[in-house]
Parts: sequence; structure tokens; C-alpha cells
Amino acid sequence: MEIIIHRGNKEVGGNCVEVCSGGSRIILDIGMPLFDEGRQALDTFSLRRKSTEDLKTEGIIPNVLGLFDTDAPPPDAILLSHAHLDHTGLLNHAQDSIPIHASSGTSKMMLAGSLFAGQVELPRERFREIKPESPVTIGNFTVTGYAVDHSIFGCLAFLIEADGKRLLYTGDLRSHGRKPGMGKRLIEVLKEKPVDVMLMEGTHFGFPDGNLVTEYELENKITELVGDFESLALASFSPQHVDRLVAFIRATKKAGRTFVADVYTAFVMHLLRKEIPLP
Repeated sequence: MEIIIHRGNKEVGGNCVEVCSGGSRIILDIGMPLFDEGRQALDTFSLRRKSTEDLKTEGIIPNVLGLFDTDAPPPDAILLSHAHLDHTGLLNHAQDSIPIHASSGTSKMMLAGSLFAGQVELPRERFREIKPESPVTIGNFTVTGYAVDHSIFGCLAFLIEADGKRLLYTGDLRSHGRKPGMGKRLIEVLKEKPVDVMLMEGTHFGFPDGNLVTEYELENKITELVGDFESLALASFSPQHVDRLVAFIRATKKAGRTFVADVYTAFVMHLLRKEIPLP
């Protein structure tokens, strides 16, 4: 097994990792970078409107054999850990023959984002669902997805096996969300299936004073705030951050207030009505 990190080891976002085994190749995430080489923030809104050639010229698109060009055979698959643009943002520039493997939740978040926020769409004809803890075979690889907690619904870590080796790609994850059991479950799995290599996100290692607010604590704080007055309370957050959405709905009910959603948020609630118990 060979691992090539095309982007994501020296910066935040823009993840793109190639894994090879014999004649098989898979791509782990295909993200839009958030910062340039000088660590200055990029205008990702403008970048999303540029052509593939322009993005190549500007060094935004990584040089991955057959992923963006037709002059070489394409990889066997693209695996998306979750729907944030720094993991999916270059998807529409990739060869349109490459299957895309992701969770059902990621496909739904990408649908909502494409309709209401100008984000990347996941083509239905290329989508291959990965269900948590259900192994799939892609070329020489056995890939198993494991649900992890992050600030968007449907995230997966990938356990990749080939050539007698195991690679764990965590994607983005956290321990202060509403689903800490997901991380504990992954640790249990790794005790039984130790890995040879782990690629783990390292965006944030905590606060200097150790002060970390969990989503449950935030819900209690919201309840206090909206219960202290009777006038209109407005909240600004991504509706794809479903844990935060649930926190606001629960806080609204506990405070005896009425929750009103915009169309984007209501559509996300509609998409997930069978997958999560919205209060």
C-alpha cells in the first residue's frame, strides 16, 4: 500500500490523499483549500466560479494522475469523509466517470448545499452509498466506514485494508458534540483491528485554558438566553450543523418559544426526518 498526501498535511482544509495498491487507486477527499501558501485566506466563493484550467494555473488543483485530466486512467473511486467544501470543493472538476463513495447523510447535505448555498452537488448517477461498519470492495481495497462526530451530519472515518496493511483516515472529528459514543465505538474497533498508519485531522487541539463548551452546554446557554426576554431572537448558524440545529430547537421548546426555520433549514429537516429524531 502506498499513500500520497497531495494536500492537507501542511494546511487547514483542501484535503486530497491518494492511496495505491497494485493497479488500484482511491482518492480520500477532494477539497478546496482555505488558505494559500502564505497562509492568507482564499476567496473560496470566487474560486468556485473559476474554470478547471484557471484553478490548475493558480495551483489550486493538485497534480493527481487521471483525477482531473483524461490523459491517464482515472482512480477507481473518490471517497468523501463529509460534505464540507474543504473536503469536497473540487469534486465538480474531477473526471465525471469516477464513482463517488460517501454516506447517505453526506449526499443529503451536499444536495441541500447545492440548492441553497451554491455548493458542490453530488451527482446521483455516480453516488455509491457507504453504510457505517459495512465493508465494501473497491479494486484491491476493502473499505469500511465508521460514523464520527463533527459539525456536519453524515461524517465517516475510513478503515482501508490492502496488502496485509490497515490505514485509518479519520476525516474531521470532535469529542464535544452530541454523539461522543461514535468516537468511543471507533476506539473499540481499533483495539481489535490495530492500524499500521493513521491519517488524523489536527485543526484544533483545544484551548490554552482548557475551557471547552460542549453542544449540550451550549443548548443550556441558549435556553437561558431566549428565555430571558419575549422579543424576537435570531440565530445564525449553518443548517448543515445538525447538532446545533437540534440544540436550538430543543432550547426553543424548553424556553416556551416558537421555532421558525428558513427554507434552507426546513429542507435539511425534511431530508433528515427519517434519520435523526428531531425534537
